Amino acid sequence: MPRDPRAFLWDVRRAADNIAAFIRDTTPEAYPENALLHSAVERQLEIIGEALHQLDKGAPDIAARIPHLRQKLDSGTF
Repeated sequence: MPRDPRAFLWDVRRAADNIAAFIRDTTPEAYPENALLHSAVERQLEIIGEALHQLDKGAPDIAARIPHLRQKLDSGTF
């Protein structure tokens, strides 16, 4: 049974919320120096990229409504 496409969007939203929470009390200068924080944010970005990739594969009609998604997926920047 294929996964509901809304679940991929939920994953994206949850990961973005996590990133916002992780960096809330961090300055731009401190961020690169904090390896744990950097790794946590990077992991959430990976989750976003994978969720959008799966959305594109499973529900291309919905993915097409996300600006520039196809360009990002094709260039490998997600």
